[in-house]
Amino acid sequence: MNSARTSIAVICLTLLATCAPPAPQEPITAVAPGTIVAPAANVPAAWAAYSGVWLGKWDGVWDAAIIVRKIHQDGLVDVTYRWANDVGGPWRTDSTTLGRIENGVLIIGGHVRLAIDPANPTVARGDFFHGTNDAHRVSRFNKVI
Repeated sequence: MNSARTSIAVICLTLLATCAPPAPQEPITAVAPGTIVAPAANVPAAWAAYSGVWLGKWDGVWDAAIIVRKIHQDGLVDVTYRWANDVGGPWRTDSTTLGRIENGVLIIGGHVRLAIDPANPTVARGDFFHGTNDAHRVSRFNKVI
């Protein structure tokens, strides 16, 4: 009888341990030196404003970070895009890609768009499209670095 109780207790403790909340994500308050390259003098000021780290939450829920590492004079942009699949969980994905600036909007991989608020260059609207407009996500992003 005691071995059955012990077995049940071990199973319950194992199940509780696997249901623990995810580890909190590390904040992006700094990036390694050289990660962000200052825009060259021949890069338009409106484009240069994108340089840095932008943080937001898709639909006010899922954390996302856009790290604009380098803006080229032709409008191409080296970008790292991070997001958390679990609410408040650790950063799960880190994707480095090439974006582009078209008509003042930063487009990343065809799915993510970031548009700086002309009245406040430290705030941007983010739009995420995946497949159809039904999968549309919106976020306010704030420039933190």
